[in-house]
Amino acid sequence: MSQSPTNADLCWKCKNPVQKARVNMNSSELFTRFRSEYGTHASSAQQVDEVVDLCNKDLEDYEAEIARLQGRILLLQKKQKHLRIYRTNVRFLSSPVRRLPDEVLSIIFEFACDRNLIQEYPWSLDQNPPPTNLKSPAMAYIPVLSISSTCSRWRSIAKSPSLWSKLQLEITSKAATPEQPDPFMEILDLFLSRSAQRLLEIKLSIIGDPQGTPLALEVLAQHTSRWKVFEFEATSLDNRRMVITEYLNTNAHLDFPNLEKLSIGNASSGVLDIFRSAPKIRRLRNWFITLPSQLPYAQLTHIACWAVSGRLDNLLDQCPNLLSLELRPSRKRNGSFHSMIHKTSDTIKFLTLVDNSATTDRLLELALSSLTLSELKELCIRRELSYNGYDAGWPKDLFTSFLSRSSCQLTKLVISSIGLSDTDLIAALQLLPSLVILQLDDNDASPKISPITSNFICALEPLGALERSISNSTLIPKLRYLSLNFSGNEFDDLGFISMISSRWLLDSMDTEITGVERIRSVEMRFQEREVDATVYQPLQLLDRMGLRVTVCGMNDTKI
Repeated sequence: MSQSPTNADLCWKCKNPVQKARVNMNSSELFTRFRSEYGTHASSAQQVDEVVDLCNKDLEDYEAEIARLQGRILLLQKKQKHLRIYRTNVRFLSSPVRRLPDEVLSIIFEFACDRNLIQEYPWSLDQNPPPTNLKSPAMAYIPVLSISSTCSRWRSIAKSPSLWSKLQLEITSKAATPEQPDPFMEILDLFLSRSAQRLLEIKLSIIGDPQGTPLALEVLAQHTSRWKVFEFEATSLDNRRMVITEYLNTNAHLDFPNLEKLSIGNASSGVLDIFRSAPKIRRLRNWFITLPSQLPYAQLTHIACWAVSGRLDNLLDQCPNLLSLELRPSRKRNGSFHSMIHKTSDTIKFLTLVDNSATTDRLLELALSSLTLSELKELCIRRELSYNGYDAGWPKDLFTSFLSRSSCQLTKLVISSIGLSDTDLIAALQLLPSLVILQLDDNDASPKISPITSNFICALEPLGALERSISNSTLIPKLRYLSLNFSGNEFDDLGFISMISSRWLLDSMDTEITGVERIRSVEMRFQEREVDATVYQPLQLLDRMGLRVTVCGMNDTKI
């Protein structure tokens, strides 16, 4: 049953002798012995013990060999894993991003680092949470730090001061305590240091009742000569209104030689006087305009403010170079705008009306009846607040009168959360043949009326030869960019697809004959519906042909 130990095989890999098994496991011979060796012919105990001993030695050899082979397998698996990682890394050498020049990457990084959010930690006000609820690690809100930690090349590009010059700071109103270590201040100092002499774009939010001057504001005040954009927000714990006088004072040493944009909420003329030394200021967002003021209003080109009669009259007189105007109704009282005298401007090109009025003295109506803007190019009308039972209709006649009086050539119209019927919208668009961009949003519209209907979509369809003989022209013939945000459930998908297809598939001869230009971009967003990819497959084909198409459903489903 045993084999000679000198009889060996060769290893398949190294060709060295491999010890053969000591026991020949011949089961048929063993069964024969079971049937024949018994009684006086039974095997001796010594013979059996010898075979068992050889079996034990073979088992030990097998266990040792198995352990050796398992170790070998583990080693091979580890090498396999490392090889796969190495293969992946080698493939990165051909990654398209590696072919981009540093200059292009720098532009991309500047776009990504448009705002670096630095929030006080730990937050010291339990009753007043920070404005931004951080749902991801803090690093995700500071893109320049994320970029710097990616690789050595990106870290080298991220040293550019421009990437460190855009700050969004959220702090509490606790007084300065410079003797205590503060991680927030360390990060702020890092940004101010790495931004070098780059102009700063700062958005500062201070939460809580005034307790003194926060250390962050004291540090920022040392760099006012580098302020390019300064947006300030602060809340009082008692009345939640904007305050600023608790943090800034009329320090004669403050200088703002590079300040271009200022947003401070609701500041008095005394606070605005702090920024009198701002020769480059062009944009102002301050709801409560008080005149006279030492602020250089004559050089302003963009203003956002409350529409308060008297003061607004003077404001337009004081700003002869105004290009953009945003008006909101006063929060304090209704009827504050009704006595505004008629004003004419041949410089304003962009007008935004935020119609948050509750029931009376609508800003929309009062502005349309009081302003004449001959150079107006873009008009935005929107609501940010919704009121139950609000049923004020669309001021059709006033809108028509405003366009007729102004004789302007609008190229962009935005209507958001304003309730109007499809017929009123079509009538308004018939007055705007020069329109290129149309954006409609019926979400939370007051009153609950949506103009985004089958009738409206059908009206946008280019007219055929027979229809042109009856009607003069297609609605909005120069339309190139269309954006719709629809909050209803019933929508004419096929009609919409047909209208977009007909406006895209125009050839040069059609354009010359009809005067209808090719649409270039379409954005359709559904708030309460999903997107059926099968239905919208024709638009997917148009997207491959060059039309920019975005269709999104309620759960971020899109084509």
